[in-house]
Amino acid sequence: MRYSRIVSLLRYLLPILALALLTLVAIWPQIHRGIDGFRLQTLRLDPSDISTLRMTNARYQGLDERNRPYLLTATGAVQNPRDKNFVALEAPRAELQLENGAAVTVAAESGVYDGSGKVLDLMGKVRITRDDGYVFETEVARVDLRTGMVEGDDPVEGHGPGGTVQARGFRVLQKGEVIEFKGASRLLLPPGATAPKP
Repeated sequence: MRYSRIVSLLRYLLPILALALLTLVAIWPQIHRGIDGFRLQTLRLDPSDISTLRMTNARYQGLDERNRPYLLTATGAVQNPRDKNFVALEAPRAELQLENGAAVTVAAESGVYDGSGKVLDLMGKVRITRDDGYVFETEVARVDLRTGMVEGDDPVEGHGPGGTVQARGFRVLQKGEVIEFKGASRLLLPPGATAPKP
């Protein structure tokens, strides 16, 4: 009789105990939230984020058609998802080196690099600096990294040891060895300097 009471009691007690254990297993992660460990979460990604390559502190080195080195850097770079050859650049900076070791640096607020043509289009406070102290500023310029030519059709102002110049456009050839000015140009020479031959 005592045995049958225990069996009937266990018949009700065991399902209740099993239900309590299942409940404990279900709520256990909530109880121990403070414990370090791996947690899996579902991330919601935009399809454009997956197909677009983004990079910080981008750096690209190459050689031009005369085997002169150049270096292109940017604080940020975003690849065009429709055409992988085009990369939008934040604060791009191109360093072009001459055979004699002198360098010309071209920097701007933003730009677009075409990897297929090795052409860099720069916009916003474009600054061209030569090692010999000459600095030229404009708003838009194009850098051909294959030939080392830099040009622009926007107004340009420059200054250096030989004076100051203003023009309606410019062209930098041979990586800075030759600079041509387009349109109406104005050259102011420092005292005692002689005008360059045309």
